[in-house]
Amino acid sequence: MVKTFNAGIPDSEALTEEEGSVFGEMEKPILRERLDMQGIVYNGIDNAIDFIDSEISDVRQMAERYYRGGTRLSFEPGRSGVVVTKVRDTIQGIIPSIARVFTQSDRVVEFNSTDEEDEKITIQETTFCQSIYNRHGGYQALIGATIDAMKSRVGFVTVDLIKHQDISAAKEQMLLAEDIERLDEDPRSVISEIEATDEDIDGLPVFKAMVGRIIPRNKWDLRVRPPESFFIDRTATTLDDARVFGFREIKRRYEAVEMGISVEEVMSVGGQTDNGTMMSERDTRLGFSSQVGDDEDAADPMSVEILVCEAWMRVDSDGDGIAEFWKFITIGENHKIVSQKQVNYHSVATFRSNLEPNTFFPKSMAEDLIQDQDAITALMRSILDNTALVNSPRTVVNENQVNLSDAKNTEIGSMIRAKQMGQIEELVTPFVAGATLPVLQYLEKVSESRSGLTKWSQGIDPDALQSTTKQASMASIQAGDARVEMIARNIAETGMAEMFFAILRTAIYELKGPQSIKINESYEEVDPTTWHDELTVSVNVGMGNGNLESKNSILQMVAGLQQMMITQFGLTNPISGYVQMRNTIKAQLYLAGIRNINEYFPMVPPEQLAQIDQQMQQQKQQANGDQAGMAQVQAWAQVEREKAQMKQQADMAKLQQEFTLEMQKMQQENKNQMAKLITELKSTMEKTYLEDDRQRDKQAEDYSVAAYKAQLDDQTKREVALEVNKDRGYGNQGNGRAAVSPAQNTQGTQ
Repeated sequence: MVKTFNAGIPDSEALTEEEGSVFGEMEKPILRERLDMQGIVYNGIDNAIDFIDSEISDVRQMAERYYRGGTRLSFEPGRSGVVVTKVRDTIQGIIPSIARVFTQSDRVVEFNSTDEEDEKITIQETTFCQSIYNRHGGYQALIGATIDAMKSRVGFVTVDLIKHQDISAAKEQMLLAEDIERLDEDPRSVISEIEATDEDIDGLPVFKAMVGRIIPRNKWDLRVRPPESFFIDRTATTLDDARVFGFREIKRRYEAVEMGISVEEVMSVGGQTDNGTMMSERDTRLGFSSQVGDDEDAADPMSVEILVCEAWMRVDSDGDGIAEFWKFITIGENHKIVSQKQVNYHSVATFRSNLEPNTFFPKSMAEDLIQDQDAITALMRSILDNTALVNSPRTVVNENQVNLSDAKNTEIGSMIRAKQMGQIEELVTPFVAGATLPVLQYLEKVSESRSGLTKWSQGIDPDALQSTTKQASMASIQAGDARVEMIARNIAETGMAEMFFAILRTAIYELKGPQSIKINESYEEVDPTTWHDELTVSVNVGMGNGNLESKNSILQMVAGLQQMMITQFGLTNPISGYVQMRNTIKAQLYLAGIRNINEYFPMVPPEQLAQIDQQMQQQKQQANGDQAGMAQVQAWAQVEREKAQMKQQADMAKLQQEFTLEMQKMQQENKNQMAKLITELKSTMEKTYLEDDRQRDKQAEDYSVAAYKAQLDDQTKREVALEVNKDRGYGNQGNGRAAVSPAQNTQGTQ
């Protein structure tokens, strides 16, 4: 509970006992320490504000003016006054990439712990903080703080839990006196319009009353704080090592009352008329003066604007040498304390697009692009002026020989009256704008290298992709995305992580009682008071060089492996079950731009998943039983087949043996028959050979006899012939043979 007390500047009066202790259950400090607390807070806040006003405010105002299209360059009347809004165009070009990066996951931030026992707690904390982020303007806070980080060095988001009460619609009820007393004692009941009736119950009067219920509500406020409202001491590098930091705002008195400050306290301070550079910086950011008129304040005193500061400060309040962490609320230029309490945390998240070591305010992107905006603006103006002079050249006329009214008339086709020809001459301006275009392109490239926002990454330059391979274009796009991804990573590791820690710590220290959260499409009751913040945080953002095609292919591979796991081990297996497969499909749908996965794959409660898994296991066991019976039948059939095969083999062996014996017997019989046949054949052949020999001998003898007989006949014939020839007087007397003519010899031979 916030304790409030009245305190002035160091010379104010002391608090009385009736005003209550400002230290709660702690030992009450002495009066001197209470008075010193006001002085310490005043000096700390005043020095921090002076540091911001003198060192930081002017730089932020300059960046804000350039973001709104301003420049330090002047121009002459009649010349081009165009301003190239490089700062704004670059920041607005990066914001869509940042939004895409942080919306590709339904869990932007996850809490982790090295202790296995904290796993359930981390899931609850992640789900709870994510629901607060989604339902209470987390996206708007992200985008607003990112824009502030890129143009004003640091963006700020505060997390506040506003507890309020709603009264339900009153209903008419008939009540007895004791019912009215009971409802009066109930702090949640509201009774109005009590009216007595003529009715009674057991002689007791009955009252008619309108009864309503008080419903407590918790409203979370994730608010982007204006950069000019923040202050911090000059030696701080982070909020953790800062001695004092906080926010100052100009609020109307009734707004201060809504914060819990009493009306008397609010009316005790004068109206805020000027607060140094904060008002000037706010007017620069808004683009108009935000000062209100005196007549408005006079008409409604509660509308008077006053300075309200919300500060966190480390102060040794009890003199033990250890500085405690305090939260103060002050009003007025003297920073009068109206609320103070010792706290364990702060609810401020700082967003940084650029990280610089050992400094709280790193140089912003807008500051890097200021010189580029001036250079490109100056060059663009010169190009436009040169083009205008080429298209509309200046004219030299002799005012004594030319009618000046006609010469000033720029109407097309109009006549110019002159007393003598050649008295009008145009001053020709050479067109040099073409020679400056390469310089303009060079400046654009330099600016792109600073910001990382290129035409490749925006996909708005089709000419740049002509005659370019897919690998080359992807390499150029990824090179342009590297700077944007670095900005996204810096935002994630600074502001997003701190904002979720602020939500978590606010829930731990501010919420009381069980809270209902939605986990896996079902609601669970959790108690934030049992949580702790000794955790690590990881930001799940869609960063990396992989494009949608490669990411989708990887998710398809993961889905295939998960399906194999489910088929083998069931829907609720600890390796990868239905929930994990659904998350994979959800990521694929996210890449396709579909956010509502429940229309395609509804979330199944764990008990129903277990029941389905049990049914699948029973079916699998039944199938396994059927397979076992089939396996037994198959085994019996296999045994029978083997028996049949063995019997067949035995029969075949027996038949083969019998066949072998028969073959041997037949071979023996054939052998005997062959031997007998051979013997008979030999005998027959011998007889044949002898008969043939006798025949041949007989033929030879007959032939010899015939030949001899023929020889004898021939000899006889020759002798007869010789004798005949001799008788006839032929022949050779000398040798005693008669001469025989050839014809005779032939005939004789024949």
